[in-house]
Amino acid sequence: MVLFWPTGTNFLSTSANTTTIRRYRAAGGGPALFPVHSTFFCGALLCPDYRQRWATLLASTIRPGLADKSLMGLHFGDEICWSCTPWSNLSAAVDAARHDLPRGTAILTYNEAYPVFVAGEAGGYRQEGGLWQWSCDTANGAHPRRAAPGMANVSYPFVPAGLDWLSLDYYPSEGTVPGTIKLFQQRIYPKMAAHQRVLFVPPAYGSDTRASRDSLCCSNVTRDGANPPCGGNCTSAMLQWAEGIYSWARSDSRVVGLNVWHYDSAAAGGEYQPGLAGLPPVLKAWQAIGKEILGGTQRDLDWTTLEPLEQAVAAAGAAAGAAESDAS
Repeated sequence: MVLFWPTGTNFLSTSANTTTIRRYRAAGGGPALFPVHSTFFCGALLCPDYRQRWATLLASTIRPGLADKSLMGLHFGDEICWSCTPWSNLSAAVDAARHDLPRGTAILTYNEAYPVFVAGEAGGYRQEGGLWQWSCDTANGAHPRRAAPGMANVSYPFVPAGLDWLSLDYYPSEGTVPGTIKLFQQRIYPKMAAHQRVLFVPPAYGSDTRASRDSLCCSNVTRDGANPPCGGNCTSAMLQWAEGIYSWARSDSRVVGLNVWHYDSAAAGGEYQPGLAGLPPVLKAWQAIGKEILGGTQRDLDWTTLEPLEQAVAAAGAAAGAAESDAS
């Protein structure tokens, strides 16, 4: 679910089940974004028959959903160009949808990964921008999601004009809160048109070992420099990110919402576990942020009424120590 400013509501962006979408809407949730990646893309490239597939979905699902207000638009997918889909293919898909759904009739959006925006950085962080270009441009690329063999001219010249929102995720294993703001201001906003806005995906997770907690929750080696140390305490780190990101987002007119990653927790544990549901102080903070957004207040939260940071740090540290003792 996404916390969204303009309508002061939550909305779904992952369900293609129209029954689920309508039930959510009837229960008081906002209209949904319908996922259309599999309609347009077959693997990393446009489906040969994407126009027909889109026409069928438009008539059967999208127009009826927009008419009854269970839908408000389309979600094209996650990290599309980072997964080696050519920008020209993404742009063609967006253009096809925008042709049938003029601006103002439906929101068109998707989530991208930051390396496609820093590909031109000299020496980029771990060469991630360069790795994206190299791996997606060769038949033997090392990209973890597999390159489109022989894909040429890898670039991201600008956010496709037909999009309304661009979403981006960025975590403390990759950067910092000030670095997030700098990334948007220096790398993303210059590639956007005046009408376009952004969603941001902030972190909300833990991890199962001290080493992974330090590297995933408060890394001191990122492309932006060091995060504030957390001593293996992901609760402390996630609270600091929540406060910093909300402070920025509510003061930046180009930010329309926050989509916290992630909520559910895997019973087996592991990296990025637990999720928000397993970090009570962080969940409480995001619930308070959500209530402000839904209520249209967007004021300065009194973080001490949520749970004093010192108490959260102490409680999380004690729990982590107990878990490590049990594991040993």
